[in-house]
Amino acid sequence: MIEFIFWVTIISLLIQIIYWIFLTYYLTSNKRYSDANIAISNKVSIIICASNEAVNLTDNLPFFLSQKNIVFELIVVNDHSDDETLNILKKFSADHSELIIVDLANEKQPGKKNALRKGIEHARFENILLSDADCRPSSPFWAAKMLAGIDPDHQLVAGYAPFTSGKTFVARFSTFENIITALQYIGFGIAGMPYMGVGRNMGYSASLIKKLNYFDDHKDLMAGDDDLTVQAALAETKIKFILDKDTFVMSQSAKTWAQYFKQKARHYSVSKRYATVFIFLLGLFGLTWAMFYSGLLVIAFCMNIWWVIILLFIRYILIIICFKYIQKVLHQHLRITDILLFDAAFPFVMGILSIFGLLKTKQHWK
Repeated sequence: MIEFIFWVTIISLLIQIIYWIFLTYYLTSNKRYSDANIAISNKVSIIICASNEAVNLTDNLPFFLSQKNIVFELIVVNDHSDDETLNILKKFSADHSELIIVDLANEKQPGKKNALRKGIEHARFENILLSDADCRPSSPFWAAKMLAGIDPDHQLVAGYAPFTSGKTFVARFSTFENIITALQYIGFGIAGMPYMGVGRNMGYSASLIKKLNYFDDHKDLMAGDDDLTVQAALAETKIKFILDKDTFVMSQSAKTWAQYFKQKARHYSVSKRYATVFIFLLGLFGLTWAMFYSGLLVIAFCMNIWWVIILLFIRYILIIICFKYIQKVLHQHLRITDILLFDAAFPFVMGILSIFGLLKTKQHWK
């Protein structure tokens, strides 16, 4: 039995090596888009759905309203807010004609998905960019450079959304998880197997989203407006991933573990709707990661400790080298001690969240 566990651990490590090298290679090989690609005549509708976001809108709207080299309208959908959200929006709109307010106070159906649908219905332009009220573009060229990626062959573009640096333990773990998530969805995506984007930094043509009939096909889900949209789009168009630093959208990481677990459980609740191939690929990545560290524990107690040292050394060298290249592309940096600590804890935390997410039935807006 011990010998069997030993070889399962070895095989798990080999599979992990293949995954990490494969995903890191494709993530770091992505093409960048420069100012030369920007067409000043392009027009775009930026849509933000907001529910009780008065503070975030006050802080972040100026970054969206200061976009350059593009003609845009900023549509903010107020989804049944009971704070000062609507008043804040009215104050901004008095000075910015490009800000369009869509108030859903009289709508019977709350929720982000319906809010997004209403925002798209009010859009004047063919091309749409999505973000969230608790986010801000990293540069005034975010919209122009994201839009530059949309063409007749690529009607959906996905960008990266890093967390602003946080010093708390949960903030650092959130950053690690965000990097791993990006490694997977961008790495697989550039390799020709896209399965998700992030709803706070994504764009598509209005005609594409109408073809997909997405809002009717998944109207029972509160989440999924990003990953399930990408998977549905595969039948209609190619998807382009843009990693120019100017196209990043920054957001705050979870401040508490309770907030973090709530967010991730909601996201994982959508994974049961993934295509089988993506469930297998992502499941194998997480399973072999967990099996490696579980096997090490058995080996440590039942075999020579030197095997644990050797296998950990191989694993850590792999992770450190890959992270060196990954962090250079994603412009997010963690201490080596954090990387190694979170590497051991990550598969088990995500495993627990996956179980809770799959069992979760009641959904909430945020």
